[in-house]
Amino acid sequence: MLIGFIEWILELVLNFRMAERNLKTAMSARNSPQLMMNAYNCGQYQDALAFCNASMQCGMDLGVFQGDLLMQLGRFADAEQVLAQALTRETEPKSTALAHCCLGELFLVQQRYEQAMRCFTTAQSLWPERGATFRSIAEVWLRRGDNPAEALRCANLAVQTEKAHQGVAPMTKVMNLGAELATLAWAVAATSRNAEQVDRWVAEADSYGAGIPVTSIAQMHVYSGMAYTALGDDAKRAQHFEAAARMDPNGVWGREAQGQCVGV
Repeated sequence: MLIGFIEWILELVLNFRMAERNLKTAMSARNSPQLMMNAYNCGQYQDALAFCNASMQCGMDLGVFQGDLLMQLGRFADAEQVLAQALTRETEPKSTALAHCCLGELFLVQQRYEQAMRCFTTAQSLWPERGATFRSIAEVWLRRGDNPAEALRCANLAVQTEKAHQGVAPMTKVMNLGAELATLAWAVAATSRNAEQVDRWVAEADSYGAGIPVTSIAQMHVYSGMAYTALGDDAKRAQHFEAAARMDPNGVWGREAQGQCVGV
């Protein structure tokens, strides 16, 4: 999944002391991190980018998040440059893994599947117990459409790994599980066409949709829409794509959903 601000900053701050010191420094100036989080949660990515830039001027290294925001805004070339530079500054395995995942998501959005897969497999080797990375690998297989069985294996592994670990924080676990379950529904639809199982995984994914950023909710709806596309269920397909487009009109997932809605 896209590395949203809440997931990225919590995992970074909770795991690395330097990030924590940087966060305190940035919070001393105009409460930019809290304002940034509020804007991001609501899908106001241009405002979030302005607050991000202000925080970076106060000494906080938010290059990965800045790249994510640029991607949300459709500024792909700028996002790639920022993320590539951010990667050169990462030294800890887990933060490096997250940076690779964000760059991989950028490549995935642009259908640069081989580059995306390299980023995700590198991230998986750096942080093997992170379920969300297996989910991203499953998505590459699903987008390519050439190995649905491997997509199903990775999607199952993502859910199992996520549920087996406590997670960095409750919010990150909720965000990850929602996307992982919706991806599993898509993988089931692409392999067995089992509508009952798809409905089950989509319903469970939806149960994680309260109180998380709109980009994460829209992401879940897009994956659910893809699952029902594979099943040929036009009514449920339209329901999920329309929800994603309405929920996050300014972001990556809302734009993809809008494109999907054209054919609904």
